[in-house]
Amino acid sequence: PSHGFGKNFNPCIDCKIMMLSRAKELMEEYGASFLLTGEVIGQRPMSQRRDTLNLIERDADCRDLLLRPLSAQLMNPSLPEREGLVDRERLYRFSGRGRKPQIALARELGITDFPAPAGGCVLTDPNLATRIRRFYEGLYLIGKDEITTADIQLLLLGRQFRLPGGHWLVMGRNEQENDRLAELCEQDDWLLYMPTRPGPTALLRRGSTLITRPDELKEILAAVTGLVIRYGRKVKGEFLPGEVLFQEGSEQKMLRAEVIADEVFQGWIV
Repeated sequence: PSHGFGKNFNPCIDCKIMMLSRAKELMEEYGASFLLTGEVIGQRPMSQRRDTLNLIERDADCRDLLLRPLSAQLMNPSLPEREGLVDRERLYRFSGRGRKPQIALARELGITDFPAPAGGCVLTDPNLATRIRRFYEGLYLIGKDEITTADIQLLLLGRQFRLPGGHWLVMGRNEQENDRLAELCEQDDWLLYMPTRPGPTALLRRGSTLITRPDELKEILAAVTGLVIRYGRKVKGEFLPGEVLFQEGSEQKMLRAEVIADEVFQGWIV
């Protein structure tokens, strides 16, 4: 991003510019007279400083069209205020990191269902940001220019593994994640699970296109099926061998699988 990252992998300034640029493009379609956001001066250290707010307006080419009602009285009047579309006297002068004025206003307006005043998008989460950054830096075989929105959604799910050769495996940790992996499975992915024993669904991203050698196919299949057994439910206190359903596109077959030893795969965990 041209304006850099925040503390983690969050390109907040470029993100705001992109959102406002797109919003401006939509104004004519919706018959809108101006744009507004819920930003507060000084609330975020990267994207809501006064100088940064001005920079975002400039680069998004929406100067004078953008109204920030929560801090409007601390800023120069915008076009909608000057033209009487909005009563400036009814706007606010909030500033700083504290959220008490916003929470008090929400109560006054009868708004009770709002997010907790903390955190941010997933790119500000230290663990997820590190995972996404490493993905863009070439952690897996998938090239930087090949990354899709669905890939990023996969990064936010389940247990993540980098298998030998750089192959990317995701395993669900519960029923909801298993279902989500099945939804995100694409034509060239592998999907594996145990039909007769509770356990994870495993998705190997682009296994059909990235694995071409027979020896590699055998190695990766053994690794994935072994992990499905290892993270599945024990039988009589042990991880016993079992049957794993292997799905590749519209083709399915059952594979006999042995559990993989912990010391083998510990280095694969991302």
